[in-house]
Formats: sequence, C-alpha cells, structure tokens
Amino acid sequence: MDLQPTQPGANTVHLSPESASPVVLGRNPLTNITDTGLSREVLKVQWHHLHDRDAPSLSTAPSSPRRPAVKVVPASAKIAGHKAAGVRIAGGEWRTLGQGEAAVLHHGDQFSLRAVPVHWVFSVVTQSDDAAAGAATPAIATGAAGSGQATTTAAPDSKRRRVDGMVGAVPQPPSTVRLGPYTIPALGIGTLPLGVTYSGGGRPSEAAAISLVHAALRFGCRFFDVSDMYCKGPGDIHYAEKLLMKAIRGYDGGALEDEVIVGTKGGMHRSGDSSRSWMPKNFKSPADLQRTIRESHLAMELGDKPIKLWSFHHTDGYPTDDGCALFRQHLTAVRDLIHEGIVELCGIANASTAHIDAASDVLGTKFVAVQNEYSLYARSADQPPRRKSDTVAKSNKNNVLQWCEKRGLVFTPTMALGGHAAREGNRDLAENFPLLRRMAKDKGVSPQVLVLAWMRHRFPQVLHIVGCRTEAHLADYLGGVPSVQFSQVEIDQISDLKHAKSK
Repeated sequence: MDLQPTQPGANTVHLSPESASPVVLGRNPLTNITDTGLSREVLKVQWHHLHDRDAPSLSTAPSSPRRPAVKVVPASAKIAGHKAAGVRIAGGEWRTLGQGEAAVLHHGDQFSLRAVPVHWVFSVVTQSDDAAAGAATPAIATGAAGSGQATTTAAPDSKRRRVDGMVGAVPQPPSTVRLGPYTIPALGIGTLPLGVTYSGGGRPSEAAAISLVHAALRFGCRFFDVSDMYCKGPGDIHYAEKLLMKAIRGYDGGALEDEVIVGTKGGMHRSGDSSRSWMPKNFKSPADLQRTIRESHLAMELGDKPIKLWSFHHTDGYPTDDGCALFRQHLTAVRDLIHEGIVELCGIANASTAHIDAASDVLGTKFVAVQNEYSLYARSADQPPRRKSDTVAKSNKNNVLQWCEKRGLVFTPTMALGGHAAREGNRDLAENFPLLRRMAKDKGVSPQVLVLAWMRHRFPQVLHIVGCRTEAHLADYLGGVPSVQFSQVEIDQISDLKHAKSK
C-alpha cells in the first residue's frame, strides 16, 4: 500500500514491517508532492517492534542532477538488548549511528536501516553547487518492506558532492538532552493547553487531548511537562496529571510508560479559571511541601514508582539575601522524598542563579533542570548578570542559561513563543520581528519553528516544552525544528533582534 502523511498538513508516517512503499518525504499528499520545494522538510519513519531484524531496504528515487541528498538521523536510540541503530549502503558495511550522528545518502544509493525501535528522521540537504538553484524538488524513498533492494537510477558520480547541509551552516545541535540518567529527545510537549480553559478556545475534550498525546508519542516525544494546577481551578486540581498518565498508559498497552519522562510541578495556586488566576502557594512547612508532592504522586497512580521529575513551580518566592535558608529547608524535604522513592529527580522553575546554586548544594546530581521564561520578548535568561543581587529572584533572573550550561543542567524555556499574550493575539512573532518573518520564509518554516530552532542552536541543553493543540501543530513543531540549519551570521541576527514596536 502507499503510505501517505497521516493527515493533510502532517509530515509523519509510521511504517511497520508489513507496510509497503513508497514513503514520501514532505508535508503534502502524493498527488501534490511535485509542486513543493522540500529542501528543508522532514519525514519521520518509525519501525514498530523490529527488535533484531533488519529494517526494510529503501532507496532514494531517480533524480535529476539537482536533486538534493538525504540525511538520515536516529532521533532516539534506546538500545535495550537490541542491535544498535545503523545504516548500510548496498555493497558496504553496517555503520552504527550513536545519538545525534547522521549518515548522508545520495541519489540512487540503495540502503537498509537497522533499528530497535528507533525513530529515524529523514531530511533533505542541499548540494553546494546547487545552493543558488532555488527550491529543490522533493526526495522520495521507495522500496517494499522485506522486498530486498529497490531498483533506482543513480545520478552520475562525477556530478555528486557529498555535502551535509547548507553552505556555511553551523553544526546541528544534538537531537537529545541528558536529564539525569535519561537521554531523551530535545523536543518535549507542554500540557498546559490540555488542562486550562483559557488557552486557545477552551480546553479540549478528554478524548481529543488523549489523541494528541498519542500522536506525540508516535512522533517520538518522550518528555511531557505538566503541573498539579493545569486545571480549571479549585475543585479540578491534578486534572492534567491524571489525563496525561491515562493517555500514556492507554498507548500501545502502556509499553512506553517506563520510557516516557513526565515532569510535574507544585507550588502555585489557582483562584479561578483565567490566565490571571495564578498565585504563589507559599508552603507553610516542609511537611506541607511533602504533602503536595505526595498528592501528585497519588493522582498519577504511580504506586511504588517515583515521580521521575518534580519541580518547584514558584521558586522566585524564596528570598536569596539570607543564603536561601528557607529554600534549602524545602530542598531538604524533597531530598527526603527522593530517599523514600517518591521522587527521582528535582527541578526548579522561575529561579535565579542563587536558587540554582542552593539546589545544587542540597540535591547534588538529583537536581537536573531549570524552567524559566525565555523568548524574544523576555531575554533575561541569556543576559549578563546584574551587578547587585535582589532579594526577590523575579527581578534577578539574568544569566540563568549560562549558569545551566556550566552545571550541565537542562533548561526548559516557558512562554518561548510569547505565552498567554501570543495566544490571545497580543503578540505576533512575524509582525513584531520582520527579519524573522523573512528568514523563516526563506527556510520554508514558520517563524515559531525558527525561534525554537535558534534557541537550541544557541544553547543545546534547551529542552522545549511547546504546548500544541492540534496534530498539525505537533507535526510542524517536531518535524520543523530539527530541519532548520543556520549560518553563524543568521544566529547572531536573531540574537540581536529588537521588538519592532520598541524602535
């Protein structure tokens, strides 16, 4: 059978050993594929439960001399008693690919993939001598599962240049981040839009939300950010935590539950059902903090398993002028729950560098992540440190990204695309940053995807937690971000952008 994108606008197909070819690289249906320039499009192909079997043999399609080459990357590589992910071009040896490593395949190359299950990302890369030729024609991978080698027409060797990516491109950041003992894809999902009712037209139905989580799992997401307060407000606490765990356990019989990292948070309160209803919850004592964590553990029905990542949601309420004394007391309470097996790893949100230091002192290697606001509208996280520390961290969050980089901590940017103001139509990246709009158009991606890719190029420890409400948005995000290539000049241009209205 022919494999089409899962829905109009999607760029992902799922290939099992029983599926047949062709597999098409691109966002449009097969009938329209020849009308699009896909020099930067991405296709993810997933082989389900191949274990130690070799994957189907595929081949790049017949092509003109200006057809681009195809880069193949294992987007995840959980090797648990299986062969390592690898590529073999006909006539050659197996080449094992580790995390973030890529192989470049050229027109007419016949190749096989060895998988675990592994999510493979195919992306088109442009040949250097064709850089100015305009949009490239699409690449098509063909061949039937288990059918052996496909027949192709190769471009003449004398006309091939094996170039991985755009001319002058800086190296791509690793496709994964290290979160404590876990190596996970660097593109995660935020679940606030699945829990609150004020975001983007109301809360989706439970069935729709679960369907979206299942799509994210199919696309390779292995990190989900949630909170006990992603809900309607009082009386609805833990809604998103329960929903998320139900969705994960309902996918493929719960086969991915141990592999997926769910990071939840506590320390905020909701007085109502609007974006202005958030208030800090100041824990009355270490016991009060522990009670909050235990309630999340119970709501998620984890039994004897720990919460893999629990984070302070409102760290900036802890004073820093006394050496973070109160914060250290509460960190110690979390450490006790780590020893008890209720929590595995800890993070902090809305934090200053002083809070980061305190958490590192108390928790050591169990402290793994920081979640602060960071976007083109809010740049304090990557700005130089202030000369004088403030008592309350919310006015002193400069230099946090560099602090995380130095300590090997994951950084998850919140409101990366503009937050509530963007969802309510009061911020628009394309309108506010004209250069961004032009650059995104040139690269064939949305301004939102461009910004997310820029963040990861600048700071490879960034773990995105984008909130998606539709499968089309999900595919654009997960397919688009890894495909974006930058020159250093382009990275610097985005880094220097100023809000158009501030000029």
